[in-house]
Amino acid sequence: MESEGSCSKELDARICYRLRMCIWKQWKTPQNRIKNLMKLGVDKDTAWITAYTGSRIAYICQRRVMNFTINKERLTRFGLLGLMAIDYKKLVKVISEDEKFMKQIEKWAVEE
Repeated sequence: MESEGSCSKELDARICYRLRMCIWKQWKTPQNRIKNLMKLGVDKDTAWITAYTGSRIAYICQRRVMNFTINKERLTRFGLLGLMAIDYKKLVKVISEDEKFMKQIEKWAVEE
C-alpha cells in the first residue's frame, strides 16, 4: 500500500501537469505562447520551437521547457497551491468550525 505522502506527491504532479495544460491552452496563439514563455525566462529560440511544434497540448506540457518554466514553485506564487502545501489538520479544523458549512453537509446527508 502506498504511503500517504507518495499518494499526495503523485496527485500533486498530476495537478501541476493539468495546470500547465490549462495555462498553455489559455495562451491560445503561438505568438502569445512565445511572448509568455520569454517573460518566464525561456530564450527566444527555445520559446519559438516550443510554440510552433504543432504537437498536442499533453505532449508540450510534459516537455522539459514547460516543466522548468511553470514549475511547482511558480504555480504556488500564482496562487495555485498543490496538495503538499495544504495543512490538512488546519483545514479540517476550519471546516468543522464553519457552522454554515456543517449545516449544509447535514442537509445533504438527510436528502440522500
